[in-house]
Amino acid sequence: MNLIINKCFLSQQTTFNGLKEEIINNFKNIDLKVSESQLTKLRESKGRKLIITRPKFRQHFRENFYNRLVFNKIVKRTGYHYDDIEHTDECTFTTIEEVVAICTTIFVNKQKELI
Repeated sequence: MNLIINKCFLSQQTTFNGLKEEIINNFKNIDLKVSESQLTKLRESKGRKLIITRPKFRQHFRENFYNRLVFNKIVKRTGYHYDDIEHTDECTFTTIEEVVAICTTIFVNKQKELI
């Protein structure tokens, strides 16, 4: 599952807005391929027990997103932790959290569509 999510972050956009739009579109078009046992658990719980929970997904998303921002030279890393970055006018903590929230909603809905 993490490999599917990681593919959504493969973008060479050098602007925050371009990167944001491409990642959101990638999540809208994501094709979740899950095993039959994962699908059975999801059906039995009527979607309440997600394959990847919201907190786990958010954490994984943030790490990948911050790494992609640094890799594409949109922001500069200031420390050793993944979110120790120097924000710009275009890329603030708030705008990053908005992207996290949008993609979390998309991903959760995609999982619920499987049942």
